[in-house]
Amino acid sequence: LPIPLSASQHFMGEMESNAFLAVLYPGIYASVTSILVEVRKRLGTSWIRNLISKEGGPRILDVGGGGASVLAWRDIIRAECEAMGYPEHSPLPFGKSTVLAGAENLQERASVLLENTTFLPRLPDYVHVRSTPTVDDDREPPKRKQFDIIIAAHSLLEIEEDYLRKHHVKNLWNMLDPNGGVLILLEKGRQRGFEAIAGAREMILERLIASPGSTEYQDLLDTSQESTVKKEKGMIIAPCTNHGRCPMYPFPGQSKGRSDYCHFEQRYIRPQYLQRIIGAKDRNHEDVAFSYIAVQRGVDLRQTENIVQGKEATDAAFKGFEHLQEWPESKSKPESSEGNDDSRTPFHPLALPRTLYPPLKRRGHVILDLCTPEAKIERWIVPRS
Repeated sequence: LPIPLSASQHFMGEMESNAFLAVLYPGIYASVTSILVEVRKRLGTSWIRNLISKEGGPRILDVGGGGASVLAWRDIIRAECEAMGYPEHSPLPFGKSTVLAGAENLQERASVLLENTTFLPRLPDYVHVRSTPTVDDDREPPKRKQFDIIIAAHSLLEIEEDYLRKHHVKNLWNMLDPNGGVLILLEKGRQRGFEAIAGAREMILERLIASPGSTEYQDLLDTSQESTVKKEKGMIIAPCTNHGRCPMYPFPGQSKGRSDYCHFEQRYIRPQYLQRIIGAKDRNHEDVAFSYIAVQRGVDLRQTENIVQGKEATDAAFKGFEHLQEWPESKSKPESSEGNDDSRTPFHPLALPRTLYPPLKRRGHVILDLCTPEAKIERWIVPRS
């Protein structure tokens, strides 16, 4: 089931708003922070520092988190600025933040935590807004709000109809900056949450981002002769390192008794007030499970960085890279300010398999369950030798 409280609902009393901040904020903050750290690793130093150096700073939209995603993003910015050597008391370039919050009570409470933040009661509909002048209206198309990062937490599972979910994802895609904006979709790490994320991933691959051999699609709802639509540049950043059909989602829609699904966990320490709310007396931590996908619009690193995915990348990863790189003796080598963090390695993180479950440690070998760049689930046994 979806979370009982939604940030977009307009009827939320004082106690409901308090419950949203006290109970839902910590889990959303922890999961979004984990995802942003992963995206930062995949895209490298140049990506986040270019956002920081932008005039006015980065633009972020929080859909569904009620402001928790903005807090997570600002902590990532704070950590990056510390690595860059920002003066201690200088203002940090947090940029402009926008939060979707339907109820005034939630807006008032979140505004105490968030400075320089705009609150929206509802999202604009950019799917049905014209993008070019028409015969009936030759004026310039209306201006659209564009964001560098959109984090949509727990906004898909509450939508029951599949076509409305696709409409929601496409609307968020239209609000992204077409020159490198990042869209993050986050849901519960349960069967239905994974199916919602996998369905969105399938639609994004089919209709929004181009891949080799799939640069356009047929719009069956278009009755004109020119019903072929070209797809844009873009690529999946995390957690997938392939652009094929999800091996854990071979058939679209809901299924009964799905035991294997792609999800991740993040442990966080519960605040004292949350301990009192749930009545916990001993364990003060919690492992929040989530499924997610991060997609970048307008930039395809497979072309700019010559990233190879597919069977070739899987075979290279299985063979290993130890014989191609001699690691420096000093581990405190300064990080390059240009390019990705892994520019000195013979591989790119987006061309490596992704572990799905914790490794199984045995005597003399380790067992890894991986989702490979070939879009297959494989079990690798790595001996000590």
